[in-house]
Amino acid sequence: MFGSTTAKNRSLKACYGSAHSSAWSGASVTVHIYDGNPTNGGTELAGNGYAAITVANNDTNFPAPSAGRLTTAALTFPDCTGGQYGGAVGSWWVIKDGATLLDCAPLVPKLNASTAGSVPSILLEIF
Repeated sequence: MFGSTTAKNRSLKACYGSAHSSAWSGASVTVHIYDGNPTNGGTELAGNGYAAITVANNDTNFPAPSAGRLTTAALTFPDCTGGQYGGAVGSWWVIKDGATLLDCAPLVPKLNASTAGSVPSILLEIF
């Protein structure tokens, strides 16, 4: 995203948080994690308890942006049921309406859940 910090903040507010525009986003979004970039052969994680999560698009999960960036609250995925939970996780995608990509980026640091009972949480930095 290019432009001034003010323009970036406005764009993020249009998609995320309680004041989002229904033309750009919905009351909830789905967060998916992938083993790499899906546009380059990466696939969504599967097995060992992984499931994409639906997150309320509110100010708790998506606080107001600052300096052209928005950092989410910790988003928690289901418990790992054993074995490696995804292995080398490469990216996250936020999907609206079940099919439309809203945002994506590499996952840094990588998700780490390799034993049963561990609960993976991530923070998304959206800019």
